[in-house]
Amino acid sequence: PVEIKVSGTTLKLLELNSDWDEEKFRELRIALSRLINPVSPITDFLMEIQLPKELKNFSGLITAPESLNKPDYYIKGNVDAVGKPNVKYFSKKTGKEEPLEIKESDFILREPVRKPAVGPFSFEFRAWNREDESLQKIAGETGATIKSIKRDLDELGGISIYRDNFRVLPYGEQKNDWLRLDLRRVNNPTLRLSNNQIVGYVSVSLDENSDLKDQSNREGIVESQAFTDLKEIIKNILNQVEQKRYEERPRESDEAKSQQSLFNNFSIAPVAQLVQTKLPNDKEANELVAKTEVAIQQGVKKIQEVLSRYRRLSTLGLLIDVILHDGNNFLATIDSEVHLLSKEVIKKDSDLNAVKEHINNINEGRKVIAQLFKRIEPFGGRKRGRPKDIIIEEAVSNVFSLYKNELAKLNISYNLPTSQNQVRIDDGELQMIFVNLIQNSMYWLETVTSERKIEVLIEKSGDELSVIFSDSGPGIKEEHHQIIFDPYFSTRTDGVGLGLTIVGELVTEYDGDFTLIDNGPLNGASFKITFRRRI
Repeated sequence: PVEIKVSGTTLKLLELNSDWDEEKFRELRIALSRLINPVSPITDFLMEIQLPKELKNFSGLITAPESLNKPDYYIKGNVDAVGKPNVKYFSKKTGKEEPLEIKESDFILREPVRKPAVGPFSFEFRAWNREDESLQKIAGETGATIKSIKRDLDELGGISIYRDNFRVLPYGEQKNDWLRLDLRRVNNPTLRLSNNQIVGYVSVSLDENSDLKDQSNREGIVESQAFTDLKEIIKNILNQVEQKRYEERPRESDEAKSQQSLFNNFSIAPVAQLVQTKLPNDKEANELVAKTEVAIQQGVKKIQEVLSRYRRLSTLGLLIDVILHDGNNFLATIDSEVHLLSKEVIKKDSDLNAVKEHINNINEGRKVIAQLFKRIEPFGGRKRGRPKDIIIEEAVSNVFSLYKNELAKLNISYNLPTSQNQVRIDDGELQMIFVNLIQNSMYWLETVTSERKIEVLIEKSGDELSVIFSDSGPGIKEEHHQIIFDPYFSTRTDGVGLGLTIVGELVTEYDGDFTLIDNGPLNGASFKITFRRRI
């Protein structure tokens, strides 16, 4: 066993003014453990608590929980003075650590594009999936419980900063989400990691990072360009883990099926059958039940349509929150009334008035959900009009005109087709398609120092008309070719991952195709949109 050297420091707490229970001692151990780098501790810096035998469970050396040595993923390495990363990545799925190649465009600092003001630093970030199935494996290896592992991640999760091996407070403290990781996850829960899924550290030296100055109260680092760049680089590193983690996800997503399953239980068909059986001669009750069932199904269908429509918009989170909050209240009322109605109907001496009252309550709930749809209607973003004949070359030119100043500011030139071809489509939807493609290209073209260019071509073949949209940006990694169109997958550090999904859905609605192609006119990313319903 390791012994504390006699040359260390001893603190004794005597004659305490208040009682200390087990929770306070546990909090003390957690507070002390935060002084030790949980990933790369200093071997000759040890702490020990000595308590009466009644509290022996809290005595002993301060160490990080064993579960923190069993991450599902980790990325570690260093970033040099010019911002170039040298990293290694580990995944429990592959079981091996390997170098991770990172394209320069994936690691560039922007707003504005710049070289980092922060000096070199080293890091290691460990990440966990918090699903019970994943944590159960760790529990089996460490003897811990799923509950205790989650508690350890809640209490020790986050990224700490160490300067010359000394902890810089308050970074990495519980609930100190200084990188705003939880906000990133709220915006994209499918891809992003939250603060309590990560335990890690950043190690800097004072000599090489003199711009990372302490605040006057010694509680944190002064906000500066160096500190901003440090935060951006850390998020760029985490973005690499998040992308790799997404790549390893099982490729099974049947969105329509999952959406349908949400609403499978919202039917009173069994009650309708029961009413018909128990009260076969009550025409009024049977008609009321039948009408109520139709109204509920219409309401559910409307919700499904709204969910399908609004998941394409950047306001998705807000809209879903509104629907879930008010919609769930309505559905809870339905559940309650259906339960009471079922109990009433199976009675031998069913009270017809009670049956009618429950059915009326269900109808009142239907009115509530009708008001919900009226309230969210202004958020629609678009009201789909009738498709009309549009000269697609003119529509493309008009969208590029909207971004004329931004394109010029980024020194992006573009070449557009001058032919005249018609497509039958809603004008607003066609505009939305090209707005997303232009915005995407501008983002990535900003990362290249060579010629920045966008080229749009029109091709015709029989009854098909295709648009090739190509740029001279960094292109798309081969391993992302199959997932780039997935909702919420994004290679941007703070991307939501809906742009290409929106384009794909809009094109599909017109019986078209939206694909990534390899043989575009420029050497960056090239997309092909094929329309079939045209004049």
